[in-house]
Amino acid sequence: FGCGMIHAVGRASNQDPDCKPRLMRIRYEPSNQSDSSHIALVGKGVTYDTGGLSLKPTASMVNMKKDMGGAALALGLLRVLVECDFSRPIDCWIPIVENV
Repeated sequence: FGCGMIHAVGRASNQDPDCKPRLMRIRYEPSNQSDSSHIALVGKGVTYDTGGLSLKPTASMVNMKKDMGGAALALGLLRVLVECDFSRPIDCWIPIVENV
């Protein structure tokens, strides 16, 4: 994968070498697999989005922490499905990047 957009967003950050942009994939393969078709979960994980920081009004800054909500939702749903012994394979894709 080229992952150009993940890296483009990450270039805006003062990156610690341990905080480079990543595309994380978590695969669940059930032991009781009933169907070979996969389910894909995808959730955006931007830890802090300063895009337009100088353009946004103060009230809009409060919601910037929600840019990682897609990643949190995808991981939470994956956890619930695994705990329920879901019978289909799942690939969970999460682009993780800091934008500070």
